[in-house]
Amino acid sequence: MNYPSIRVEGAILSPDILDRIEDAPGQKPADFGLDTSAKVKDEIARAWADAQDYWRIFQRKVALQCRSRGL
Repeated sequence: MNYPSIRVEGAILSPDILDRIEDAPGQKPADFGLDTSAKVKDEIARAWADAQDYWRIFQRKVALQCRSRGL
């Protein structure tokens, strides 16, 4: 399997270990309550984007509260 975001240095992790991790129990979409056709990495990216949106909304509301109180 190709892992473009992982660069192995030395002999700590070999490519076969990474392949076994992918096939380990608890790594399939169904293990996360997702459809079997869903990709876990896509769901993680979507959840991260949602969290960032909520953070921006929170920051905007805090800034408005501070301005309205003259802080």
